[in-house]
Amino acid sequence: MPRCMPRRVACHLVLKAISPLLSGNILKSLMKSKKDRLLAQPRALLAACARRARHLFEDDALAEVLSETLDPEWARLFVEHLDDFAQMAAEEEHDPLERASDATFEDDVRRSNGIYFTPGGVSSGMAAAIPDDPPPGSAILDLSAGDGGLLIAALHARPDLRVVAIEQQPALAITCALNILAARKSLAEDVEHQPRHHEDRVIVGDGLAASTELAQALAPKSSDGAGLAVILGNPPYVGEKGNRALFEAIKREHPHLTARVRARVDLSYLFLHRALDLLPEGGRLVYLTSEYWLMASGADVLREDLAARSEIELFLRVDGQPLFQDAPGHHSLITVARRAPSAPAEQAPMVVELTEVPAGDDWPEVMRGALESSISSDRGVVLRAAEQGWQPFGDVEERLLATAWREKHQPLSTFVQDRQGFVSGADRVTRRHLRILEDAQVP
Repeated sequence: MPRCMPRRVACHLVLKAISPLLSGNILKSLMKSKKDRLLAQPRALLAACARRARHLFEDDALAEVLSETLDPEWARLFVEHLDDFAQMAAEEEHDPLERASDATFEDDVRRSNGIYFTPGGVSSGMAAAIPDDPPPGSAILDLSAGDGGLLIAALHARPDLRVVAIEQQPALAITCALNILAARKSLAEDVEHQPRHHEDRVIVGDGLAASTELAQALAPKSSDGAGLAVILGNPPYVGEKGNRALFEAIKREHPHLTARVRARVDLSYLFLHRALDLLPEGGRLVYLTSEYWLMASGADVLREDLAARSEIELFLRVDGQPLFQDAPGHHSLITVARRAPSAPAEQAPMVVELTEVPAGDDWPEVMRGALESSISSDRGVVLRAAEQGWQPFGDVEERLLATAWREKHQPLSTFVQDRQGFVSGADRVTRRHLRILEDAQVP
């Protein structure tokens, strides 16, 4: 994400895909036909889509199956050009089961453009934060879905729920739809015999937009009123500095966000605002960002909004280690919050600092432990934050510093132990003195 932090650009692929926005030609870009937008996608991404599609489904069934999740016109366009995309794929050597995002971008291009997709283990950990209370058929939303990694993890955690994705780049949206269908297929063994009540949906569009299509996708699908319950996200990170044209365009195209576009704002902040707009009371927000918004002057409006409209349940980060191994800078931060009807009287979330990045399969257990404040001491530090001062890791850092000091230096108590022959009887330290030191918790 940021120049100094992880950036996963799922809704806006920075530089290449976002260049029309930065040059002020947003309307021209969005007015292109669907066919032109699809064919303008990166060649490697289209090839990856074709590999994935043909691995999963027969050509004659693909359009119908894909249309169950994706806009039928996008599905038809993709199938019409599938032979061309497959020819691109034939020229490359890739595993058809490999994530399209990983197969698409060279590392140097991905880093220079700030494209960081959520690692699978982290996705599973975030999905483990989906609460037990949403009834079957409730919706899980990702406003910047990319290839659908977070939502696939969500399906494995709660297959009884439906997922809704928004992704601006058509080829990534198609990949997301294919991945969702593949997940359903693996869960039910046969996608043709799945219950249709899931009604998963992938929308090719802007996650910040006030979209009628999104409202319809999130609406309850049955009489039990099971609507939106959870929003997962790893939003794009694009700072205002150097990108003023983008943010001016956002203000023009999204008047509901105009008051939140301030100096030194970041695109990721707007996705958090939008998530709070959409979540119903009691809905849960689980977002992966940099921790920079906790202190950034440009994030003051975001902090006020979170304090006013949510109850923050958890801040989780890893001590000094990035979740994205090739992304420099700030800690990555996972924030878990519940949408509140009004400003809570006090914000006192759990604060968890992990001492190392968990192995992929360990992430769900770690997340559940963090939410229940039951992380083992060898894995990390768990504290209950004081009333919200937006510096939740200050006490954690002091605790970790004290631990490191004790590990590297001899404790004071060893210097006052009774050493026969080294001290006189008058100076001797007795067991009573040691008990006093122990009660005082002298290291």
